[in-house]
Parts: sequence; C-alpha cells; structure tokens
Amino acid sequence: MIILCIEASTEVCSVALIGDSGLISEYSRCIKVTHSERLLPAIQSILVDTNVTIKEIHAVAVSVGPGSFTSIRVAVSTAKGLAYDGNKPVIPVSSLLGLAHRFREVGLPICTLLDARKQEVYAAVFKSIDGEISAVSPEQVISPTRLCESIKEPTLFVGEGAVKYKAILKEHLPSFAFFVPGSLNLPSAAAIGEIAVQKLKVSQTVGHGALVPNYIRRSEAEILYRNRA
Repeated sequence: MIILCIEASTEVCSVALIGDSGLISEYSRCIKVTHSERLLPAIQSILVDTNVTIKEIHAVAVSVGPGSFTSIRVAVSTAKGLAYDGNKPVIPVSSLLGLAHRFREVGLPICTLLDARKQEVYAAVFKSIDGEISAVSPEQVISPTRLCESIKEPTLFVGEGAVKYKAILKEHLPSFAFFVPGSLNLPSAAAIGEIAVQKLKVSQTVGHGALVPNYIRRSEAEILYRNRA
C-alpha cells in the first residue's frame, strides 16, 4: 500500500509518500511561488526519485483546510484529478488536525492556529490520550483575544497563527501559553499521511467527486456577491 499525501493549506507546499512501513519520502517547499506552479512538479519529483508510478498509488490523502482559499482549492483539485485517474479513494484530512498530530505525545492540550487574516485565526483545540488525538472544540474563525477567553489550562499553541499572534497569546495567557520552535509550526504532508493511514483502515474515504474543501467561512468574492444581491 502506498498513499500519496498533499498538504498545501498555507504557503508551505508539502507532498509525501506513506507505505506499509511508514514514511517513504517527503518534500516540502516554502518559497514565494503559487501552489499551482509547484505542487504538480513536487509530486512528479517525489514519484521519480522514489521510483514509484502513479499506478502504484493506492489512495490520495489531502489536507482540505481550513487555510488559504487559493492554496486549498489547488490542493483539492489536484487530489481529485489524481484520484480520478485510476479511480483511487481519497482521504480528506483537516489541516488543523494535521498540525496537532505532530505533538500528540506532548501531554498538553494542543491549540492549532492558522492565519485567517482580518486579525483572526482558524483554530481548534485537540487532546491526546494514549497517542490517540481528538478534537475538544469545533474548528472556528475567531480573534486571538476571544480565543484566549476559552483557554482554562496550560496549552501548547502551534501553527503560523501561533507565531503571528504569540505576543497576544502570552499577554492574555502568561501562565497557560506554551509554544514550539519556528520550523515546527509548518504543516507536514507526512503528518497528513499518518492520519490518513488510520482513516484508511476504517474506510474513512470518499470518491473523487465527493471531495470538497473545508473553508469554514465564505470567501471575499462570495461575501461581496451576497451583499450585492
């Protein structure tokens, strides 16, 4: 079994191959180039370098958001196209869960934050028991200040939103807010893949036609259209 994994919900473009024995390879790029220009070349590179063909891919896992609208759209469209070619199952994974998964052994609640612009973040809180991670709050769009009001115990904050709003979080939660080093805040396709392996075991997959992004809130274009209407 080989799963092709895609994480492109932020500026980071990450692809990975996960096999029966774990991670085969992962490529991550964080450069100022749009995902539409670099995602497919990254997938092609990892397949060539590992001598894996697209026909050998059993399933496609993809981070469906929340995050950058454009980035998620590119990632989901790419996953749909790859799954269509060969009628492969698709495994959608939350980008917030993907970030939290990397810290499931820490022993603290994990609050994952992605920048939602407008002085807001996409946020969710997760807890891990015996290495099994689950959400204890809904995914939401919220201001960092309001988020702090709901934190009642020491919590690990991770993600680009934690980096951007670290000063606010420390000010409002001086005894409860903990952070990780800079590079650990970046999303990882390998983490998406590890979650996908577990989902595949219990048949939590969808067909390519049913795969949809999880934006949480409407895009600016949709809001403008509804206001005009």
